[in-house]
Amino acid sequence: MKSILPFYFVFSLFYWLTIGKPHSVQAQIIQPSTDYKSYPAVVTKPLDHYQRKVFVQGKDSLQYRILFPDNFNPQKSYPLVLMIHGMGERGNNNASQLNNGGAFFLDSAFRKAHPAIVVFPQCPLGTRWDSKVMPGTAEEQYGNAKTQWYWQYQKAANKDLQLLMDFVADFTKRSGYIDQSRCYVGGISMGAMTAFELAYRMPDTFAAGYFMSGGGNPADIAEKLPHMAFRLMHGDADNVVDYSYSLRMYEALKAAGISVKLDTYPGLGHGPWNDTMFQEPGLMDWLFEYKK
Repeated sequence: MKSILPFYFVFSLFYWLTIGKPHSVQAQIIQPSTDYKSYPAVVTKPLDHYQRKVFVQGKDSLQYRILFPDNFNPQKSYPLVLMIHGMGERGNNNASQLNNGGAFFLDSAFRKAHPAIVVFPQCPLGTRWDSKVMPGTAEEQYGNAKTQWYWQYQKAANKDLQLLMDFVADFTKRSGYIDQSRCYVGGISMGAMTAFELAYRMPDTFAAGYFMSGGGNPADIAEKLPHMAFRLMHGDADNVVDYSYSLRMYEALKAAGISVKLDTYPGLGHGPWNDTMFQEPGLMDWLFEYKK
């Protein structure tokens, strides 16, 4: 009997550790997203003040640059400016999206007057965030039919736009330092088109926005965003995105009683945004007046 007990004890322990041990449920693996805490960065060039970040969701990722205000305090909340670039700044270098507007928001006059968090996401090369449709042949799209573009707001967002929307929703709510009553969106060209569509698809997010050389569906925007303020900016000689897109949007928003302002630049083509529209006196004072 004495010789059997040790064997029985060893066998029971082995059985419990292997066959007889209750199976634990494996924890769900959640892909990490951006760590929204601010880390000190070594700055070697002026635009390097914009920290390089990546938002990761499953197998997809969105590169963006972020500029924190001077004397940033993560215990406080700040307005957000989401700046969306044009087609020429697409890529995967997480840098070229700063070409238009990057220096403007870094200027000490802006940073002193409007302490805010400024974010520049980057659209991958070969795609676009907005749902623009260009009827006609390739020649007609920028010729006879260039005033007939429209946007498919009623369709589901494409994968890249959905990722941008998920980032905006996650960042504004989870970072802990965004004043959700003072979120602003702006963009140039394709970025302005995206800004319209982003606001349409996230109607409770933005208090105001500026839209440079862009376009959208006026009736849809007026119906969905009666509470938002709009600053439209366009050169009347634009041969890429026709001036009529901003003019139609202005007329529709004004007729609906929505706060809207149109800045027309006589003789100006498609850009240059850094030298004209971003230099519009009082632009940022106007933007930061608005709260949800």
